[in-house]
Amino acid sequence: MKNLIDFALKEKYEKVKKLKSNLEEINKLIDWNSVAELIPKNKNNIGRPPYETKLMIKILFLQSCYSISDEEVEYQFYNRLDFQQFLDFSKSIPDYSTIWRFREELTELDFIDRIWAEINSQIQNKGIQIKKGKIQDATFIEADPGKKNSGMNGR
Repeated sequence: MKNLIDFALKEKYEKVKKLKSNLEEINKLIDWNSVAELIPKNKNNIGRPPYETKLMIKILFLQSCYSISDEEVEYQFYNRLDFQQFLDFSKSIPDYSTIWRFREELTELDFIDRIWAEINSQIQNKGIQIKKGKIQDATFIEADPGKKNSGMNGR
């Protein structure tokens, strides 16, 4: 069954690839390794090994470009082929809390502004501007209908 699913995903990916995602073009424009080098490596060997810095920065970039929450960006990784391609079809994707902690750590250490400055510099050096889009988080909330007889007879 796995081979059939892999085949179907590859077929879908080939279709998406022909449509030329903007993310594919952006991925080629930015030297992600030089951006990742701005963050010093964590020498702490406690717990699970950290996710690759380049992957985490690319996730923050996607989140910023599409103005989506940590939970929504995690969902979109599994749902969108162009996001998966942008992340080089990474085998392991961090959950929303890991993304949040990474961003918080970068902010506390005052690295977040350096990262955005480097990315913007690389893009502007190529004479390109990025326009941000939005993906809406659609959440359905059921409201309590309240009393059927509000006391407002005839209205």
